[in-house]
Amino acid sequence: MSQNIIQKLAIGAGFFNIYFIWGATFIAITYSLESFPPFILTGLRFLVAGILLLAFRAMKGDSLTDLKSWKKNAVVGLIILTF
Repeated sequence: MSQNIIQKLAIGAGFFNIYFIWGATFIAITYSLESFPPFILTGLRFLVAGILLLAFRAMKGDSLTDLKSWKKNAVVGLIILTF
């Protein structure tokens, strides 16, 4: 196949993934709001996202940050949540 066809297929596959993931997110939010309050649901989403990002960094071989960085980031996170 030519490079042009491969690029077009890759673009189409990327858009399909965006549509599928975005659509699945809206369906999941609709069903989960029936059983969880919105703030708890938002907290769970961020918790899962953080765990997935840490797992990705660990699989990539990056070192997880030290305790000093965790403390600074926790302070920034609390400030963002309160203001």
